[in-house]
Amino acid sequence: MLGKKVQFWRSLLFLLDCALLSWCWILAYQLRFADAFLPEGYTVPSRHDYLTALWLVPPVWLTIFSTLRLAGTRRRGTRRAEVVELLRAAGLFTLVLVSGSWMVFKLSFSRLFLALFWWLAASGLLGLRIAFRELIRQLRRAGFTARNALIVGTDGLARQVRTRLELHPELGLRLVGFLTPHAQEVGCELDEAPVLGDLEAVAAIVRQREVDEVFVAQSAELEPELEALLTRLGDELVDVNLVSDLCKHAMLGGRVENFEGMPVLAVSSSPMIGWGYVVKRCFDVALAALGLALTAPVLLAAALAVRLTSRGPALYAQERFGLDGRCFTIHKLRTMVVDAEKDGPVWGIPNDPRVTTVGRFLRRTSIDELPQLWNVLKGDMSLVGPRPAQPYFVERFKERIPRYMQRHRVKPGLTGWAQIHGQRGDGPADERLKYDLFYIRNWSLGLDVKILWATVCGGFLNPDA
Repeated sequence: MLGKKVQFWRSLLFLLDCALLSWCWILAYQLRFADAFLPEGYTVPSRHDYLTALWLVPPVWLTIFSTLRLAGTRRRGTRRAEVVELLRAAGLFTLVLVSGSWMVFKLSFSRLFLALFWWLAASGLLGLRIAFRELIRQLRRAGFTARNALIVGTDGLARQVRTRLELHPELGLRLVGFLTPHAQEVGCELDEAPVLGDLEAVAAIVRQREVDEVFVAQSAELEPELEALLTRLGDELVDVNLVSDLCKHAMLGGRVENFEGMPVLAVSSSPMIGWGYVVKRCFDVALAALGLALTAPVLLAAALAVRLTSRGPALYAQERFGLDGRCFTIHKLRTMVVDAEKDGPVWGIPNDPRVTTVGRFLRRTSIDELPQLWNVLKGDMSLVGPRPAQPYFVERFKERIPRYMQRHRVKPGLTGWAQIHGQRGDGPADERLKYDLFYIRNWSLGLDVKILWATVCGGFLNPDA
């Protein structure tokens, strides 16, 4: 149900868009044909020809504005999707405006001018949307442009929807009440909101309460009535949202995807995909190369100290469990006596007697871990991630710790969220897993920087034995 207020804001945004695009067109002309950037003897195209094209801005933008639904008053949606949408809209507008100018006025334009205009238009539209969206949010927080919302369901999922409406007043949704599949609940209150009726009364309540948006909490108790409920709502001019409780089954990176037109819930998948992974890999390579260059004298001195104070090689190689179960060879400075694990791997022991005197210092300062920067360069590891475990311990832990293998959906790291919170090599594996999974679910480049900074400032907390 689109009210007059919504139409007003959409009309205002359209007018602002037209003014902005016209200004960007003029500014692009000024930049392209500024005297400082023109070769000697260059003939500047007529300003009149370029200004003539502005007559086409309102009709062309109105077509794109309505077709792509660029009203900007949407209450949900990601910023990334909006950026892509506006880039596409600016490109389409430029193409149509140029084509229309040639067909109507027989005008042609500089290619550099068009590139400048597209960049200015896309940037300007995005900035305008951000400012306009913030204005609308503040007005919604103050109670303006509010829309009435109805929640169908009274179980835990329905209450979660209610909580989110309360936590985000900028959505501008005012809860009028609940509908229930249980007749005995009609007339009661749930979380200080009335239960207005049963499922059969949904159409009457939508009209009586002037409901604009309905949230259907798709729980097991509603499943038998769902088709009939949606049929009744289909006859009403109201936005309907189906809220599923399938997300409770999500283990890692759970998200809804489009599978050839079919919505699919990805229950478990690696978050290290797409551009995010590319950025993380570039970040790793740059810092690992810099780290090796800066710490080369330290590594050389430490290796020499190991060789002079105990029998055996300076470097120690060991197989570790990596991304998606692929094993790799990790490199460390040797901190134990030779043949320390001749009887098999041993989980971290406090004050381990097998550790040499120099080894204790190397572990305390984490200098023994620096050769793993080479593993980062090779791509076996990342600077930040769950610490890699030996295959022997992985086989043990996956049998007794639920979802332990989920920590291997990302590359292991030189340091991690668990390490900066004191979860060292001799700590409980199940406790460390909680920190590892938190990191994976909330990964961002900013979080990696925070962990690296905390590791350096904390004196290189010992990641592992």
